[in-house]
Amino acid sequence: MEGFGFGLEAGVEARKYFLDYRSKLFFGGYGGYGFLWQEGQDELRALSLGVKLGWREDLHRYELPLDLEPYLCLGFMVDSRNPLTTIPLRPVIYLGMKAGIF
Repeated sequence: MEGFGFGLEAGVEARKYFLDYRSKLFFGGYGGYGFLWQEGQDELRALSLGVKLGWREDLHRYELPLDLEPYLCLGFMVDSRNPLTTIPLRPVIYLGMKAGIF
């Protein structure tokens, strides 16, 4: 992908904290399906699968109702520009930040 875009994704994740739930470091697997809209380009649909390594920082101690999770994902993607029938799964790397509000 090149340039700025707006996206929407739904996914599932299974994770394991290294010590217990209060541990900050986690590892897991994920799968997601999403849409990306970039200026001057057609809508892109993509399915991605991979593994995720992240850090969960609970901000409730500062009286904020959220967790922040920076993460790194290594996985594979199939998208509507390069369907599985023409190109095998493409390797991808995601660097992200998730905010859990509760």
